[in-house]
Formats: sequence, structure tokens, C-alpha cells
Amino acid sequence: MPAAERHATHPSSTTGPELVKRAHALIPVLAEHTAEAKRRRKPVDSVIKALEEAEIYKLMVPKCYGGLELDRDTFFEVGVALGRGRRFNRLGVQFLHRTHTAGVAGSEVAGRPAGLT
Repeated sequence: MPAAERHATHPSSTTGPELVKRAHALIPVLAEHTAEAKRRRKPVDSVIKALEEAEIYKLMVPKCYGGLELDRDTFFEVGVALGRGRRFNRLGVQFLHRTHTAGVAGSEVAGRPAGLT
């Protein structure tokens, strides 16, 4: 079985505007756990789960690997939404870096040149 088939999950019909709305809806969740995350010096598990359930991590992952493969405008809009306010800037930057890195790595695996996700 080809790698793309092994990694593909149920296709998602999530659109860019939907994902941006989900990111904005997560702001209270992030705010609720900011102090704990800062104290622990790592993200809180419930925040990671909320980001996963909202499909935030799938943003730049190629569709053949179960991702959303959305455009760069959505990528930045979601990052800005997660980075709203001083408390969340670090999370927003980490999201942008990690999601872009996953998208580039997925592209290389999918046989496309890096950076053309």
C-alpha cells in the first residue's frame, strides 16, 4: 500500500473560513490555560486536544496525508487568531512555525518541492 494511502484518513471538507472561526473560538480555551501552561513551561494537554479537534494542525498538511492543504492566507489568519493578545503571541508563533514545517515536510514526502504546499 502506498504511503499516501496509509496516512490518508477520512477526507475533511473544512474550509479556510471555517478554520479561522474555529481558531477564534479557541481563544477563551487558550486564555483559561495560559497561567498553567506558563507555570508548566509547556502546553496544557486539553489545549492540544482542542487544537486537534478543531483540525488546526491539519491546516498545511497535504490532503493525501489526511490534511486540509489550505492556502497561505488561511495559514496566517489562523496564526493571527491564535496569537490574539499578548498572552497568546508565543502560541501563535509556535503554531505558524510547526504547521508550516509540517506542510513543507509533507510536500517533500508527497513528491512536491518544499515550500509549494
